Amino acid sequence: MTAVLFVGMIIVGCGNDDNEDTHTPDYFPMAVGNSWTFQVFERDSFGHDTTYTQTQSLNHTATKDSFEWYVMDGDSITDSIYYRKDAYFLYAGYFFEISGIFNFVPILAAPLTPEVGFSQADTAQLGMFSIYSNVVVEAKETITVPRGTYECYRELLTIESSLLTLTMRSWFADTIGPIRLITLSSGDSTDMTLESYVKH
Repeated sequence: MTAVLFVGMIIVGCGNDDNEDTHTPDYFPMAVGNSWTFQVFERDSFGHDTTYTQTQSLNHTATKDSFEWYVMDGDSITDSIYYRKDAYFLYAGYFFEISGIFNFVPILAAPLTPEVGFSQADTAQLGMFSIYSNVVVEAKETITVPRGTYECYRELLTIESSLLTLTMRSWFADTIGPIRLITLSSGDSTDMTLESYVKH
């Protein structure tokens, strides 16, 4: 379920910019071939720890619900994450399986122009189930990860339904995207810190 962690990857931004008058910030650069490599620390609900390196890439595009999405493939269809932007928000789309049928559900993930204090709630429908999401831009702060030090917006994304409860705290950098992602779900926690980024 590490692909879900990226949702976020999803989500707000950090960045250093010396030319703010002409630069339009982009806290989640989307292009086929963009890839992020993370150092990952996982702890399961039994207290077992695992560390590894993981690369996540936007591999291709696909049309869902009449929109073009950038696709980050996982090990299975339910691990793949779809991303798209409109004029104001970043959306993440997921496949959920109910009774052998895969349902595609888009979730509002982040504002494209973060401001501390911003909050937005949304509801998506999955058959008879409702999926509630809430995004809060908590702070602007400087953090250090293996790739370097960045001034970031920190965001908290909460997703709740009878199928799952997930919280993700994310730090994103202008022109780079996710710098750090901490996800909690069903007693498991994952902390991902950026090691390298390749832009295409």
